[in-house]
Amino acid sequence: MSDSDEKEISLSPSRKGQEGSKPSRSMAPPAKPTPPRREKPTYYSDYYDEPPEEPFRWSDAWGLICGLILLVFIVAVLSWAYLEDLREAREMEEAKTKGLEL
Repeated sequence: MSDSDEKEISLSPSRKGQEGSKPSRSMAPPAKPTPPRREKPTYYSDYYDEPPEEPFRWSDAWGLICGLILLVFIVAVLSWAYLEDLREAREMEEAKTKGLEL
């Protein structure tokens, strides 16, 4: 190889603008390529991306309505049982103070 075929590669910034020299090389690692974006399969359907196909009707929520009625009924029965227990306990205490045996 002759001297005219070889070109000097400069790493210093002082020689950047001179003719015959290549720009300085960076010591940073090469950038990672971005992975290709995946497309959604044709069968994929996200529930929240699309508007509902038909309007909401209360007859569609009969399970929710029955469940709420059942919950209110259970809470009412438990409250009634608790209050009855308190009433009986109070009657027992009053009977003991009066000296009656029940």
